[in-house]
Amino acid sequence: MTESIQQIVHRLERLPDAIRERMTRKIIHQLDTELRDEAMESEPAFVSVYDAGRDIFGSFTGPEDLSYNPRHMEGFGNNSAE
Repeated sequence: MTESIQQIVHRLERLPDAIRERMTRKIIHQLDTELRDEAMESEPAFVSVYDAGRDIFGSFTGPEDLSYNPRHMEGFGNNSAE
């Protein structure tokens, strides 16, 4: 244990039980809050498909973009439910 943690533990041990329990709960709550806040700051809340697959896009071989051939675009955008 580091010296500052030892000092905190020593001070908590000298408190009456009820106060020690209350202070311990407050310390744990504060630590949990700070850890959660740090985790939220370090990780983006939303990751797009582009960001998730950026390292593999363009690494596969296959046919060129099929949209350049009008035959492949026939009926594109038409509502198939009609």
